[in-house]
Amino acid sequence: MRNLPIVLVLASITVACQPAAPTFRGAAPRGAREVPEAEAPAPVTPERAVAAEPSRDGWNEAQIDWQSYDEGLARAQRTDRPVCLVIQADWCPHCRTYSHVFEDPRVVEASRSFVMIRVDSDEQREVAGRYALDGGYVPRTHFLGADGTSMSGVVAHTDRFRYFFDEHDPASLLAGMASALRQHGG
Repeated sequence: MRNLPIVLVLASITVACQPAAPTFRGAAPRGAREVPEAEAPAPVTPERAVAAEPSRDGWNEAQIDWQSYDEGLARAQRTDRPVCLVIQADWCPHCRTYSHVFEDPRVVEASRSFVMIRVDSDEQREVAGRYALDGGYVPRTHFLGADGTSMSGVVAHTDRFRYFFDEHDPASLLAGMASALRQHGG
């Protein structure tokens, strides 16, 4: 009984994140969608590799060049690269889990073709609100053109939460990145 308040707090945090319906590997239940296989980017060569030790805090800031929203959009226009925009919150357990997807060497390699932007939904409510197309859940990942416009059709292939890429498996994000690069013409 003494742990009941802690359980209620944890339950409310999980509900606030509004996680996506699970993806299925192998034989999925009837009517469920499977996550498509990602087109694997070129392997990380030894000269481009950085120590791949998992970070404690996630987001792999040692290997991913994360930008602020305004700086990232300016860089995208200047370099004509598409944007991978991640909207997250520090309190969100799904965001913490998703942050480790960015430690995968294939995601690190693919990120070099993008301007990578990370926005805290609590600190930048206006920006997060602009990208709440199907709800204000976190984490959400959007792909934008170099001009900052949203790339239609580059979604996570879930019925309810279209911008919630698999927090456990990098294949979902890699598929989105490959689709965004094709749409951008790269």
